[in-house]
Amino acid sequence: MKIYDFILNNSLPGDLKSFCDFSKDLKSKYKVLDGFGLDYSKKEINSIKLYTKIYSRKLPSQEDFLKYFLREQDFIINKTDIHNQSIQGINLSIKLNLNSLKIQKAIYLPDGKNSSKVITLNKGSYRELKYRYFYNPLIINLINFYFKLNMPKHKEGIEFSKRGKKAHCSIFPKFNHNNVTLKESKNYCSKLKKTIKPELPGFVKEFETKECSFITQGYTSNNATSKTYFGLFDWEKSTFE
Repeated sequence: MKIYDFILNNSLPGDLKSFCDFSKDLKSKYKVLDGFGLDYSKKEINSIKLYTKIYSRKLPSQEDFLKYFLREQDFIINKTDIHNQSIQGINLSIKLNLNSLKIQKAIYLPDGKNSSKVITLNKGSYRELKYRYFYNPLIINLINFYFKLNMPKHKEGIEFSKRGKKAHCSIFPKFNHNNVTLKESKNYCSKLKKTIKPELPGFVKEFETKECSFITQGYTSNNATSKTYFGLFDWEKSTFE
């Protein structure tokens, strides 16, 4: 199933469709990849996160950047040192809680070799979080054990954050789009899936199509929820077609 069709067929808030159109517009002007993540329990999908990640060395113009995503939040441009020198790039997302229908926007800004600043926006409120990236197997194993993430063994890095008493972690594939082709990246993620063997419910599996592929898997403390990321490995086509 295409995520865009899911959004339309379930009459989800218009902000999601607007973000899809925004991402497609960015892809027509810059080097961008987009995709989505599903946060779910064993019984249902709890939330949907759409994202678009900018890889261009040239940043989008302020007009393009603010046109949809920030709107009245343009004070962020003045308060934040936005740059794009990290391989992680700048990541924009919108997340919808399917139960409460609350929407949260976020912008991920690389602020160091192994960390990102995450600014979340919700109806004018502004909050900053820190995401950290770990690649040392010993540290990853300790985090996995201490926070009871039940993450399978792998040779990748992790993206880690902590909100309250709950830890969130996603496997962070080690490839760099500057050094490998998109076809190689897709094959890399396919091999990762075979390595970690995620148990995807049927209502999650249906989003994986011939074009829209598995990217990585996310975990939370005590298996509270799981998260699976999908995307299209194509510089021209959008996941949100």
